[in-house]
Amino acid sequence: MAKDKLTVAVLMGGTSSEREVSIRSGLAVAENLNRKKYNVEVYDTAHDLAKLIKYRDTIDVAFVALHGKGGEDGTIQGFLELLDIPYTFSGIRASANAMDKTATKEIFRQHKLPVASDLILDRKIGYEVDEIMKKIKLPCVVKTVRGGSSLGVYIPQTRLELERAIREARKFDTHILVEKMIQGREFTVATLGNKDKNIEALPVIEIIPKTKWFDYETKYNSDAVDEVCPAHIGQTLTARIQRLAIQAHKALGCRGAARTDILYETKTQKLYLLETNTIPGMTATSLLPKASKAGGYSFPKLLDKLIRLAFENKKPKIKSAEEADKFIMDFSQL
Repeated sequence: MAKDKLTVAVLMGGTSSEREVSIRSGLAVAENLNRKKYNVEVYDTAHDLAKLIKYRDTIDVAFVALHGKGGEDGTIQGFLELLDIPYTFSGIRASANAMDKTATKEIFRQHKLPVASDLILDRKIGYEVDEIMKKIKLPCVVKTVRGGSSLGVYIPQTRLELERAIREARKFDTHILVEKMIQGREFTVATLGNKDKNIEALPVIEIIPKTKWFDYETKYNSDAVDEVCPAHIGQTLTARIQRLAIQAHKALGCRGAARTDILYETKTQKLYLLETNTIPGMTATSLLPKASKAGGYSFPKLLDKLIRLAFENKKPKIKSAEEADKFIMDFSQL
């Protein structure tokens, strides 16, 4: 007998430093999933993993709304693979590589995509601040290799600030990235699609912080930043930025949706890839829902598309992906 609805398990919370925003993302997803199509169940992976195992045979798809360690790094993706549950967003390898900024940049370099010059500091290996300053001029950017949501990111202007930034960043991670500061404008582009199949770039967003830096507090405070969507730039620059975001999506092998941050150096008019987020935020102030709306996808329609893309990667437990289409309308018709 055919099922009347798909059962969606929304995974959120977890134990990372981004637990709070993950809960906000998960609740927003659960609230906006169409109840006419889906039975929605919410799991906090901090304490519901045993429950997830117990009810795995009743779950058609997992909607992953986890951010940071344990969510974006391939861990939960491997767990879901073992449970044979289809899931939204990228797989194990793409998730792990995108979470590690050094791995991301190496992949981008292999694909001849532009990135800023940098140095990697390992806690086990000593370093000289003067040597860092010779190779990467101040001001520079200090960030954790595996952090997310702008946690552990600093822009030191002086030698003393550089020393302090490295100490502070190491509270979040053992490996630190010291990167050339690109002077210019920051953009972000959400992309939809699986790996290299018909990747769609959504409208470009320009991020204009009202403070000196787009930090963790700024990112989730709508009063502290202007997010202009679509960005007020010409068609030529828009096309360049979107094309680069699609190339990043393909290079990393992302699935479902990704969001790539891109810097535009005003002096040289060059573009630089900053990083790619494989599980973009889904809160009321998040950039993916904002870009999706500008691109013609309502929030529920975006969630439909992400679930359908999950089924392209792994057949649902109902008879077929085609049967799932009974519940997920043809997006071109919406």
